Amino acid sequence: MPDKNLSAKKCLSQLYQHHLDKDRTLYLIGTTLQLPAERVSTFSRNGEEWQEVLYLKNREGTVQPIFHIDMFLTLAGRNEEGKYQVLVGDPRMAAKLLGNNSADLATPEAFDDIARLISKLGFEVIRNPLPLTYVDDEEERVRKWYFAT
Repeated sequence: MPDKNLSAKKCLSQLYQHHLDKDRTLYLIGTTLQLPAERVSTFSRNGEEWQEVLYLKNREGTVQPIFHIDMFLTLAGRNEEGKYQVLVGDPRMAAKLLGNNSADLATPEAFDDIARLISKLGFEVIRNPLPLTYVDDEEERVRKWYFAT
């Protein structure tokens, strides 16, 4: 068991190597940028007041732009040189392909920060379109934004 005087990162690494895989390195992936907490605002749609939910389930201190890491990161095997490849979601790329302004709401800088981190760790980073879209609940008059993963 880990020494109780260790940092949280070192403690997690030791637990990982002890219980899961002693031959691999554990990488903690997140951004150091401040991500917005869940936000509810109102807007008018067809003359009616609606609520709009952004950054669904984010809380203060969140370090991943999407709670489930596998919704914006995908391991993609090795390239021809044997280097591991990782697909990292890119809301700007998706907004450009779709011809909309959704990237403004999608905290693209957090995805860029995570892509830089993964690259610094020695992985080849391939950016992948990650569209932001919404679903309207007509009955409740609520629009919820989410990443179409």
